[in-house]
Amino acid sequence: MIENMNISFLDRLKEENLPIHGIIVEQDDKVLLEKYYEPFNKHTMHRMYSVTKTFVMLAVGLLYTQKKLKLEDKIYQYFSFDVKHEMIKKMTVKDLLTMQTSFLSTTYKRSTKDYLESFFTLEPEKEPGTLFAYDTSASYVLSALVESITQMDMLEYLKIEILNDLGFTKESYIIKTYEGISHGGSGLMCRLEDLFKVGNFIKNLGRSNHKQYIDIDYMKQAISKQTDTFLATEGPDFRYGYGYQLWKNRYGGFTLFGMGGQIYYYNPIKNMSLTVYADLQSIQSGSQKIIDLFNNFFDKKEQNTKKYFLIDKRISNNNNFSKLYQDDKNRVFLEIIEDKAHINLNGIEINFSTSNYSKGILENKYPYIAYANEKEKGLNLTVYLIGENLGTILMDIYYDKDLISIYSKGYAETILNHFNLNINIRNEEK
Repeated sequence: MIENMNISFLDRLKEENLPIHGIIVEQDDKVLLEKYYEPFNKHTMHRMYSVTKTFVMLAVGLLYTQKKLKLEDKIYQYFSFDVKHEMIKKMTVKDLLTMQTSFLSTTYKRSTKDYLESFFTLEPEKEPGTLFAYDTSASYVLSALVESITQMDMLEYLKIEILNDLGFTKESYIIKTYEGISHGGSGLMCRLEDLFKVGNFIKNLGRSNHKQYIDIDYMKQAISKQTDTFLATEGPDFRYGYGYQLWKNRYGGFTLFGMGGQIYYYNPIKNMSLTVYADLQSIQSGSQKIIDLFNNFFDKKEQNTKKYFLIDKRISNNNNFSKLYQDDKNRVFLEIIEDKAHINLNGIEINFSTSNYSKGILENKYPYIAYANEKEKGLNLTVYLIGENLGTILMDIYYDKDLISIYSKGYAETILNHFNLNINIRNEEK
């Protein structure tokens, strides 16, 4: 029965014509399926891209366990760069682990400085620890931190401390940049089975063969939601939050994910995992497509999943708030009274509800409906245009009595381009 199901699953993958190189499916510690496609085989060393980030998390966890660093440590203090910006000085190790840095994207792709230096010298774009923005340079800086503290190659450090005991491939390596630093954001080369073993190690909270390698509380935090991923574009499964250098998924599990379809996906409800390496770079949302095929095929029963774009969690602790934030560039007014709310962004008014859809006219032109979902430190605001012009605005908002940070994207032909915003205003009360 299981064998026939697995053959049928492979048939479904074949029908979709997805360039998968290898796949492992496991449930209850039993491998149900392991398949490779020529010229790839179980011994093939494969680029894992951003899965490498999760290995950085493990290395930082080891240093934390060995009391060689604290998550609250300011990252700039470990390096000798002349840091001029206070926001950069505020960034902690934890901010980098959770992709809540002072930047909206990878710094070295936007700077003429060296990879490492760019992170400490580029103009900051937001307060650290407030909003999620995927930043590969954060992972790179953490790998540099690991190698600076240990005076070792990061993967060799992991092998000596953990990976050799797991049977990780000895020939595996992480590509180094021209700076001689392991590219902790993208450079891992290893076998599919290696990814499978490390995914299971994380699933077991850093424990293997009755030995706890990494502090269990650190590992629990690593696979817990640390921040929202409201604006993630990889697919619906990537909008359930982010832990320490890994993604949360719809079943309360976690996903290790690298560009092109390098995946370890864990569903704790089924105690089931999917491990894949592939090259899906030419296929839009290809990784989400594989995840959907896996979930739909092996999950015949309805599970307790969260439908992301429904109002499933009302605002409960942000009621009766009113504040004007203003600097020399922007003026933002936010008010929430019971279940009614509105925000004024530089003269553009958006009314929304914290309990249901609210209707309005955007800029006196575009009919819309809007609602907000609660998050720990703010709001996720969604606005849908519903008239002749269709479009969506997604707005991730962090606020407190002194600070508002807004990261927003508009999706339409051209009419919402001015909602591609990044606003940070600090008005400390005297």
